[in-house]
Amino acid sequence: MWCEASDPDGDSLTIDVEGDSRIQVSSTIPVNERWDKSPCPSGVHCYRSTLWGKSAGIAHVTATVFANGKQASVEGTIEVRQDEF
Repeated sequence: MWCEASDPDGDSLTIDVEGDSRIQVSSTIPVNERWDKSPCPSGVHCYRSTLWGKSAGIAHVTATVFANGKQASVEGTIEVRQDEF
């Protein structure tokens, strides 16, 4: 999962990505590129999270960004599919 965040004052940002019981978030790291491999825009912080599915179905994910005592969240869904061997 890819996230982008910015702060108009240039304050330092931290991000927290959480999922429901269907997925496990194993890491969220800063990256220099977007999901499509284009460079992260100037003034924007780009992050990549690794999600692992635990059970098939629709999983709910929340990304929260913190900056200078304030926070903003966005929620979304991801389909977790059964492995096909």
